[in-house]
Parts: sequence; structure tokens; C-alpha cells
Amino acid sequence: MVMQLGTGLILVTLGYLAGKNGEKIMVCCPATQDGQLAPGALGLESPNSPASFAGLTIPQTIMTLERAAERLGTLLPRSASTTYYLERLADAGLAQKVLFILTSTLNQAVNVQLIGNESNSPTDEAGRLNIGATQSLPATNGKIGIGVDLTTDWYPWMGVVIQTTASAPTSGQVDIRVVMQRWALNTPKGAI
Repeated sequence: MVMQLGTGLILVTLGYLAGKNGEKIMVCCPATQDGQLAPGALGLESPNSPASFAGLTIPQTIMTLERAAERLGTLLPRSASTTYYLERLADAGLAQKVLFILTSTLNQAVNVQLIGNESNSPTDEAGRLNIGATQSLPATNGKIGIGVDLTTDWYPWMGVVIQTTASAPTSGQVDIRVVMQRWALNTPKGAI
């Protein structure tokens, strides 16, 4: 694709990269007025010369796996037979592995349902999909970890909902954290 900016600069699209948040990043090169690559802009002798790329340093961009951990929130379930939602979901768009860790100080056990969504909308009934079976989170110092098999249950946004039973907790809370291994864009020093 050839595009002209208002300043008279013409750019040729060389390709695309994935940004840190999964967005598409266009890689461009200055072009001549007729939309051809401007070899001088890249340090090339001429576009048809076999030695055009001799001595040309091409910056490298590398995708690496990084560990990311974040606290998604705290829920205080106090009503019987009610579903409680987080304010936000975890961005799993570039995730390789996902583990939700729930810690309870509630005086009653509650049920936990792992959910996925196409958007960061925890209460969106139409867009929310359950992942796996409901699990029980024990009362008083209860702790569970729920891993996600991303080969079958990947969603761009993931989280949990808490469901109370007929016997609602009267004290305590549930803390929810997520630990992920996800792809990150790393540009070596000196690269553009």
C-alpha cells in the first residue's frame, strides 16, 4: 500500500507487526513521488541491484514470553443465591498460559465459575461464556487455583464469577488474582 501524508511525504507499507496489546502496527518506508521504494532511505544502492542489502542493518523485533501477574479484585458476597462479578476481566489476548488464584476468608463456601468473553464486560450475559465446570471455594482460608486449557478454551478476556448458595456468607471476602505467561513485543536496543 502506498500512502501520502499531508506534508508531501509518501510511504510504502513493508508489512505489519503485532503490538504489545495485540494491535496491528504498520511498518513503512519512505517512497519516491511515483510510489516506488526510495532506496536511499534504507541505505540501498538501487532497488534492482543484487548488492542492495549489503551492509544494511535491519532492526530485529522479537516476541518473547513474559510472566504477568495482576490482582483482579475483591468480592464481598453477602446475599444468598446470587452471582457476583468482577469489575474487569483479565486481558488474555496474547496469553500462552493462564492461572486464576482465589483466596477466601468467607465463613461459608461459595461456587466459582471461570468465564470468557470477547470484550472486557464481566456482566454481559449475552457475550459471557462459561469455561469448564463450577468449582467450590472452601470457607475460612480456602484457596484454589484454576488453570485454563487455552488450546480449547481461549477467549480474549477471562475472569471468574462467584455464586453463593442458599446459605450466604456473613463475613470475609474473596481475593482474585491472575498469573499469565503471555507474548510481549521486545525491541532490542538501537532498533526502530
